[in-house]
Amino acid sequence: ELSIPEDAVGSSLFDIPFFARHRDAVEGLLSRLPESPEAPGARPDPADVKDAETGRAYTLDVFAAPLEASLGGAIIVVVDITEQRALEEALVRNEKLAAAGQVASALAHDVYNPMSVLLSHIQVLSTRRLSDEESSRFLSRMEQEARRIIRLFERLLGTVKADAYLEELTEVNAIIRDMMDVFEIKFRNRGIKASLVEEVGSLRVLTSPEGLKQGVFNLLDNAVQSIERPDGAIVARIGSREGCA
Repeated sequence: ELSIPEDAVGSSLFDIPFFARHRDAVEGLLSRLPESPEAPGARPDPADVKDAETGRAYTLDVFAAPLEASLGGAIIVVVDITEQRALEEALVRNEKLAAAGQVASALAHDVYNPMSVLLSHIQVLSTRRLSDEESSRFLSRMEQEARRIIRLFERLLGTVKADAYLEELTEVNAIIRDMMDVFEIKFRNRGIKASLVEEVGSLRVLTSPEGLKQGVFNLLDNAVQSIERPDGAIVARIGSREGCA
């Protein structure tokens, strides 16, 4: 906090050593005040000064407090807002950290899903018990999930074009079939009987394909996690009711 000598009361502002050392900065603040205290106008931005005497940085603000009309004039107040500015900056940093934590949490969840698929497929491929056709199918899925992770990071880093995640006419049946195939190993390992019932042929809706994939993945993953018995079942239905898919 800025220290002002007790005997400075009643003296000229620039008789005080601190303000004398930073006369240019203070005069710059004063010159940007409105000509009349009652006149509308933006207050000048605070000024940052580094004091060689104390080795500290200070932030100074200034405002005019009008006197009674009969007296005229105003009291010019120069305020040290260093601590206030530090608190405001700390608050902004904390808000940014909180936002970053939320982003990291969401990203961790989104990345975990395709990573778990990759791991399970690698484990099955390492047994070398699959036919060439099955191995090719597994490798194709792994490539899709790896590309999905890349797209997640591209979206986070802002390197994807703005229209990359816009809604488009999307084939629902194909995406759900893909996701059911992705979970094939999890279903098998947990002893879950999974089936897909397509009540309609080709159902197309206006949506983000990536968003739909993520949503279906999360639904299937939650369903798998909720089944504790080894003989559980999951039935996915694709249909349309009253204009809703």
